Amino acid sequence: MSLDISVSKDGEELASINWLRNPFGLEQWAERNVGDKVSNFGITLYDVCNNWAYDEAKNVDRKLFKDIVDLYWEEIRRLERGYFFFNFQEYVGLIPYYHGFPVEKPTFRNITEIKDAIWKGDLYGIPQEYFHDDAKFHMGSFYTLGQYQSWFKVLVDLAELLQDPEIEFYCSN
Repeated sequence: MSLDISVSKDGEELASINWLRNPFGLEQWAERNVGDKVSNFGITLYDVCNNWAYDEAKNVDRKLFKDIVDLYWEEIRRLERGYFFFNFQEYVGLIPYYHGFPVEKPTFRNITEIKDAIWKGDLYGIPQEYFHDDAKFHMGSFYTLGQYQSWFKVLVDLAELLQDPEIEFYCSN
């Protein structure tokens, strides 16, 4: 499942972005990597993007959209390491690939953790660089922090374009 966002002027598309809705998708990646750092604002990236689609696009609060995207961007551009976060159900899908990740020595309970993995609540974060094996993860070369930062920058640029009142916004699921 995905979300497509595009902006156009006089019928000509100026910019567009597609983000997947899964652990590798842009919105979840951004929320799970930096959402806790911007959560005191009360409105999330999900709120300003996923609630608008089709005819609702005309109701987009353009300034709020840009403010939220910029808030996330300030944190994302400073990241030194990115993670793909998985809830339990998503993580179960990774079990067949577990042996491909570097691991820590077993803990006192004899539990083996993925090296440098982190917990955020009930989400397990695995460093992005561990997903380099295209044969397993089918991400090509698109798994690095830099590539995800570039992908998010497209959204930043789109939000900037949207500040022109003559620009039209369209969003579809």
